[in-house]
Amino acid sequence: FQNYTAGNAYLLHSSTYTGFSVSNWFSGLGFESIESADDKPFWQINPHVIPNQKMTFYFRPSRENAVLSLPSGVLSLSEMKVAACRKNVMQSVRIEDIPSLVKGVVTYTGNLSYDAPPSDRDLLVPENELPAMIKIAEELALDTMSDREILDTIQDYFLTDYTYSLTLKGKQDQKTPLQNFLNVTKSGHCEFFATATALLLRQAKIPARYATGYM
Repeated sequence: FQNYTAGNAYLLHSSTYTGFSVSNWFSGLGFESIESADDKPFWQINPHVIPNQKMTFYFRPSRENAVLSLPSGVLSLSEMKVAACRKNVMQSVRIEDIPSLVKGVVTYTGNLSYDAPPSDRDLLVPENELPAMIKIAEELALDTMSDREILDTIQDYFLTDYTYSLTLKGKQDQKTPLQNFLNVTKSGHCEFFATATALLLRQAKIPARYATGYM
């Protein structure tokens, strides 16, 4: 992505997922079509608000259909040479029948979220991952804390007791890769940290989702 100023960083969102099974997150949410305005390359993603910001982006896809990584609070997209633009309730935006290089302009708020509100699915912990979540929640005494204290405690827990690594170590004789990460190696890449955090927050009765993107 282009057009960022020195000293500023943009957190770009791609996809959000609500369900987890063994080693994969999924959303189960369909995409609805967004019609272009007057047959022009302009798509109104959310109602226009002021103030807002604009960013020009460049995207080189690896397939004909792709999900964009965009800043938070997307209002509109324009100047893209694509056949179709769709979004789901989690604000993931997919473009279809796209060229080898996509250029576009996104208008956004930078802070306002249009994600679907929390639901019961955002509190579900898979049965096979439940014992580990219960154990850690009890060790950290999360049930005695406020939501803010829970967030800080979980963050400190993974920063202190776990290490980041792209190498998956251990015999992985646990039932799932996440259990191996939590119970044996205590080392792994970002997907393990994000998954463990989301499920641990759910165990503490705080709705949580798994989101992908980058800074």
